[in-house]
Amino acid sequence: MSRPFSLSLGAAPGNWSDSGQLSLYKWAAARSYIDRLYVGELSCTKRLPSASLVEEVARMAEAAGKEAVLVTPAVLVREEEIDAVSALMDVAPAVEANNLAVVSLWRERFAGKPLLAGAYLDVYNAPAAGFLAGLGLSSISCPVDIELPLLSELSQATGEPLEVSVGRPALAFSWRCYTCRAAGVDQRECGLVCRRRRELALHTLEGEPVWRANGKAVYPHRAYLPEGYLTRMAQSGVGRLRIEPEASTVEEARELVEGIAARVVGKDRVGRGFESEYLAGEAKRMRLRLDAAPRRPARPAATRDRTSLLGLLSPVLIGLFSRGRGSKLEALEGRVFAIRLPARRPLVLRVSKGRLMRAPAGVAPEATVEASLSTFLSIWLGRLDPDAAFFQRRIRLAGSLALALTVKNVFDGVLR
Repeated sequence: MSRPFSLSLGAAPGNWSDSGQLSLYKWAAARSYIDRLYVGELSCTKRLPSASLVEEVARMAEAAGKEAVLVTPAVLVREEEIDAVSALMDVAPAVEANNLAVVSLWRERFAGKPLLAGAYLDVYNAPAAGFLAGLGLSSISCPVDIELPLLSELSQATGEPLEVSVGRPALAFSWRCYTCRAAGVDQRECGLVCRRRRELALHTLEGEPVWRANGKAVYPHRAYLPEGYLTRMAQSGVGRLRIEPEASTVEEARELVEGIAARVVGKDRVGRGFESEYLAGEAKRMRLRLDAAPRRPARPAATRDRTSLLGLLSPVLIGLFSRGRGSKLEALEGRVFAIRLPARRPLVLRVSKGRLMRAPAGVAPEATVEASLSTFLSIWLGRLDPDAAFFQRRIRLAGSLALALTVKNVFDGVLR
C-alpha cells in the first residue's frame, strides 16, 4: 500500500556542472512519484545557479505538472550575496528561505510568490512555526535532527503538512570551505575547486566512512530514511518527504532517489542499509559508533612489545606540547589521550593541573590520534595544515571524536 507522502527532489549538488544538474532534473521531471523540484544552493554563494538554470528547471517542472522551488543559502553575509539571491528570486516561481534575510527580501519585493520555510531556519517549536505561518510562509521543512514528538506541535501550529528531509541532507555548515582546505587553496580565490574535487570521505581509525564533506557542508555518508517511523510521521502531520541527492555523480544520485522512493511506497523490501536514527532521538549513534568502535586485532607480541619510538621521543614531545599550556590546555584538563605512529605502541598522555605528562601505565586513552612521524612533525612545525592532513587521511582518529579534534586543535602549530 502506498505511503501518504508527496515526494520532492532536493537541489542537485552545487559543485556539479549545469549540464549534470539539468540531467538530474530532466530525469526527475519524468518520474511520476516526484511532484516538486528544488533548485539552488545551501552553503556557498559562489555555487549559486545561474538565472537561466533556474528558469529552465521551472519550465521543466511546469511542463511535467510539477512545482519548482528556489533553495536559498543558509549563510548570507555580504550585501552582494543578498543581491545575487534577490536576482534569482526574481525569476523563480517559488522560494525557500533558509536565512531570515530572504524572508525580509520576500516581504519587501516578492510577497506575491509562495515562500517556504527551509530546514535551516531551525524551526523546533510551535511559537516559531506559528510566527512564520503568520507572516505568510506556506509550509515548513523540519530540521534534520528534529525528534518525533515535536512534529505534531509544529503541524498544529501551522495547519499545513510538514516536510522532512531524507537521503543525504546537510548536517552542518562551516565558515571555511573543507574542499579548499584539503586542496590547499584560498577560498576567496578558489576557482570552484570543488568542481574538480569530489566529496571528501571522513573515516574512523578502523576505516569506516561516517561523513562526507562537500564545500562548506557536511553530509552523512550513508543515506538516511526513517523507515520505521513513516506511519507515525504521517500521523504527526508530515505530508512530504524531500530526497536530498548529495552524490558524486548523476547515476549515484538517481540510485539514491529510486532506492528511497521504492522503500517509501512499499515496493522494495530488500535491505539497503539506510540510517534511521534522527527522529527517534538517537542522532548520537554516529558519535557512539566512533566511541565504541571495535579495536584492531592484537598484534604479535614481538611487535607489540617493541620499544615505542614516540616513547623515546616523549620528553621532547612533552616539552614542545607544553608551549600550548595555559588557556589552551584547559580544554584538555583531566582528559587522557594518545598519539600513535602506525604499527607502534601509543604514547598515552594526560593533562593535570595545567601540565601535560605521560599517563600512568595501564590507563586507557579516551581518544587516539594516529599519523606518521613526518606528518606529526610537519603539523608541529606549522608546515602542514591539520585539517588538510585530516581530509587527506594522513591523520586518523579513534575513540571520542570530540576529544581527538580538541587535541588536534590545541597542538596545532606549537612551534609557530
